[in-house]
Amino acid sequence: MVEEERAHDRRASERRRRVTNQAHHGAIVGPGTRNILANHLTVMTAQHDCILGNRLRGSDVTVSGCETGITLSGTARVTRLDARDNVTVGITAKSVRLGDSVVTGNTFLGAPLDMLTRRRPLLVNTTRGVREQLLRDVVGATWGVCASD
Repeated sequence: MVEEERAHDRRASERRRRVTNQAHHGAIVGPGTRNILANHLTVMTAQHDCILGNRLRGSDVTVSGCETGITLSGTARVTRLDARDNVTVGITAKSVRLGDSVVTGNTFLGAPLDMLTRRRPLLVNTTRGVREQLLRDVVGATWGVCASD
C-alpha cells in the first residue's frame, strides 16, 4: 500500500510543476506537464517554446525571445505577464485571463500575432497587440478586444 501511494505521488508530481524565483534559458516544462504554478519566473531562449503544458497560474512571468512564449492546451490565469518579442506567438491557450500584463511585439511570418485563444480573452489593465481566434487549429478573425485588432 505504501509503495502504491509513493507511485501515485510520483505520477502526480510529474503532472504539475511549481516554479518560483527562477530564470531559465530554455523550456522549463514539457507537454506532459498538466498544471504549472509560476511566480517570479523568467524564461528566454531563441530555440524552443518557453513554457509548455495544460494550465498556467501565477504572477510575474516573463517570456521573451522564444519560438512561442507560452503554449497551453488549457487555460492561463496570470498577473504581470510580460510576453514580448517571441518569434511566433506570445501565448496560445484555450482561454486566457491576464491582469497588469504586456503581450506585444510577437510576430508570426512577419505579421504581428500576440495571442491565439479559442475563447475571448479577459484582459485587465493589459497592454496588448493583436489577438486572434483559434478555430479548430485554424487562425480566425481577431477578437476585437485591442486597439490594433
